[in-house]
Amino acid sequence: MYCTFCNSFRKKGIWLLGRFLCRECEKELTSIRPVNPAYPFIVKRFRNFFLKQRQLW
Repeated sequence: MYCTFCNSFRKKGIWLLGRFLCRECEKELTSIRPVNPAYPFIVKRFRNFFLKQRQLW
C-alpha cells in the first residue's frame, strides 16, 4: 500500500479517512513529544494530510 503521509510503499498500516497510513508513521505520530525538534514538521505534515482529505469532501 502507498502511505499518504511518508509517500512510500509499505505492507502494514491503517486506513484513516480513506487513506493509508503505514505502521512507521502511525508509531511516529503517536509517540512524538512537543520537545522533539521534529515536532513542528510532523504536525505540519499531519495537518496537510487532513486538509487534503477535507478537500475531497
